[in-house]
Amino acid sequence: MVADVPRRAIFLLFIVTLGYACFGVIARELARELAVFQQTYLRTIIAFGLATIFFRSWVSILELKKISPRDYAILLLRTFMGYLFGVGFFVLAATTTHLANVSFICALPLTAAWSILLFGERPSAVSVVGLLTSTVGLALVTLQDFTNILSVGRGEVYAFLSALGFSFALVSRRYHRTEIDDRTLSAAFVLVGTGWLLLASFVAGEPLTFHADARLLGVLLFGGALVALISWIQSIAFRNVSGAISGSVLTTEAIFALGIAWALYGELPSAQHVIGGLVIVVGAVLAALGQRRAGPRIPTLSLETECS
Repeated sequence: MVADVPRRAIFLLFIVTLGYACFGVIARELARELAVFQQTYLRTIIAFGLATIFFRSWVSILELKKISPRDYAILLLRTFMGYLFGVGFFVLAATTTHLANVSFICALPLTAAWSILLFGERPSAVSVVGLLTSTVGLALVTLQDFTNILSVGRGEVYAFLSALGFSFALVSRRYHRTEIDDRTLSAAFVLVGTGWLLLASFVAGEPLTFHADARLLGVLLFGGALVALISWIQSIAFRNVSGAISGSVLTTEAIFALGIAWALYGELPSAQHVIGGLVIVVGAVLAALGQRRAGPRIPTLSLETECS
């Protein structure tokens, strides 16, 4: 029975990865009617409301007062990077370039790079090889003309900035006090992040109203429900598998994204982009396998479910 737990957890991770691949489609569909930050805070509010109703034991709203001012200050920085950079640039990337390219770039092992920069972790030789390999793959995906290193695709730049924001928000979880419950921190993360999104939407001059037809409401509800469901599933899965295994499984998101983009939009990336994406995935797997110490995984309502 014990041996079945990792198997079930790995299966759940594949479900999570499929959900990750769907978020690009949702962002693209909502972008037809909604602005960047507007669609994001609407999805987040729906997800939080559904999680509060159906996963009451998971969302610890009443515990928010136990979080110290220092930890709220850290949350301000993490949510700024996770929501404004991570989610904002993810939406821009999903509506600008191929969804498969976005997933390939999001597979970059940037959490390992941030761990080295922020915490002085000493990477293993395998991790270094993985990081260098992924860098080569990133060049293949982003460069349009190898004779001009500045000839990068705009959507690919957005995807890279998104990945930087998400990975920083993930790794910087370690700045919080260890005694804070993950569920409580997750609820606070979403609330603070929603505040950033509302502020950004106001500053950007985005409209407060929108034409709510059946299609738009359906996509919004589905997007919010998927965020809540995937967050709940991943909070279970990540507790039962190692960081190396989960990191390797999550790199398969690009395969799901490639299939979904082809089925819905007829998108097929060029051979160069596919090769570059595969090189990134190989590098990400090597970096995950080479980690000497897996960083903490934190389930949140919308951060980790936007870009792996």
